[in-house]
Amino acid sequence: KVRKKLKTIRKKETFDDLSEYITSCVRICWKLCTTDPPMYLDFGDSKEYAQSSSKTATKMHFDKAKFMTYTKKGDYIDYVVWPAVCLYKDGPMMKKGVAQGIQEDNESNDEPDTPA
Repeated sequence: KVRKKLKTIRKKETFDDLSEYITSCVRICWKLCTTDPPMYLDFGDSKEYAQSSSKTATKMHFDKAKFMTYTKKGDYIDYVVWPAVCLYKDGPMMKKGVAQGIQEDNESNDEPDTPA
């Protein structure tokens, strides 16, 4: 009985904490949208594609001016952990974002080595 009660309390506390977090996120996003001009969350420019090879054709270059490294460095963005915050679209940056880097696969490594 005690164990079941503890599990329900933990779940309720987790639910309450999560609910409070979500409410705070919505409030912040609402404030960002209602300023004039609205602030801008920059997840990276999806039009900036790496064109060096077909393997990297859909990867965005890691822009160190916009993003800090999360746990891995790389020439390309694997995923955005947190977007950069700008005063308005194309405006001054308020806070850099955080992104996970990934290295470009070297095409020459895909081919087997041939003896000389």
